[in-house]
Amino acid sequence: MFQGRGTRIVGDSIEHFEAGDLCLLAPPRHCWVSDRKRQKTRSHSAVIQFRPDFLGDKFFAASELRPIRELLGPARRGLRIEGTTRTAVTERMRQMLRLPVGHWQHISQLLWILGTLAESRECVPLATDRPEPETARYDRKKINQVLTLTNVAPGELPSQEAVAGAVRLSPAAFSRFFKKHLGKTYINYVIDLRCRMSAAS
Repeated sequence: MFQGRGTRIVGDSIEHFEAGDLCLLAPPRHCWVSDRKRQKTRSHSAVIQFRPDFLGDKFFAASELRPIRELLGPARRGLRIEGTTRTAVTERMRQMLRLPVGHWQHISQLLWILGTLAESRECVPLATDRPEPETARYDRKKINQVLTLTNVAPGELPSQEAVAGAVRLSPAAFSRFFKKHLGKTYINYVIDLRCRMSAAS
């Protein structure tokens, strides 16, 4: 994240973010919500998306790439990148943005970034270490819809009934769905979100 401020939600982690925020994430659930009342300009972010098998099924199985392979597991919890590592990786990302679309150096730069993160001690886990449920594409769409509805106006958090109706679930079904995928009840989620926003204000 190169510009902006607001609330970052990764699994059950809810934190304030400032310009320069940098994270390594794996699915299924994360969301950045801009603090529209405290900034005059729009937030801007740069994102690198890739599949673990984008270089083939066996590429990361090579012994030389074991550190990167071991990095991608903890990324399911979300990793916040700090210190000199964040500075170095951010600069590499800026270099990638200046390259033409489809340039071969995108791959070499990405491998450099992953290798640097794998060797760094400045990667801080975000979400709690608990098994993630398998999430179907349909459920991921609903999760994103719920997070958008909940965080579009953090100062005016909608009721559970309102969000349940918006995603076409009964309140009881929504309660089960939310706890399964977010790890806590909607009420506790809202309480955590309000506490984080108060602490950041």
